[in-house]
Amino acid sequence: MLTNSLGIFVSQEVAHREGQALLEVCAHAGVAAHLVIHDRLRRPDEETLRDLRVALLSVDVIGKSTKTVLEPEIQTFVETLRAAPCLQWLQVPSAGMDRPFYAELHAQGVRLTSSAGANAKAVAQTAVAGLLALSRR
Repeated sequence: MLTNSLGIFVSQEVAHREGQALLEVCAHAGVAAHLVIHDRLRRPDEETLRDLRVALLSVDVIGKSTKTVLEPEIQTFVETLRAAPCLQWLQVPSAGMDRPFYAELHAQGVRLTSSAGANAKAVAQTAVAGLLALSRR
């Protein structure tokens, strides 16, 4: 469905848990948006692909994939990203940006943002707790 609203590509889990909040934030900012939900069995049609401007890659899609071996769930997600001619932004759930398809999308002009620093406080607290545990045996 070609619309005048921003197409946001998300997993079914993200749509279920956070979809309404995403749409409310967009509406509050004056941006009309709609969700395009990832279907691991098939890519969206060409008209829907042209609608996609933003994608949120989530841990449930990444699954057990490695940087070089993509499981089917993420493989179809990436194929959709590659086929979306108007994609402008991809948010990834990790701090690292070293998966090969990230560089490919960046070279096509897609803005990439990571979650670097999102869990820095918890990691620091865990490290300090580990050091205290070791020092106290």
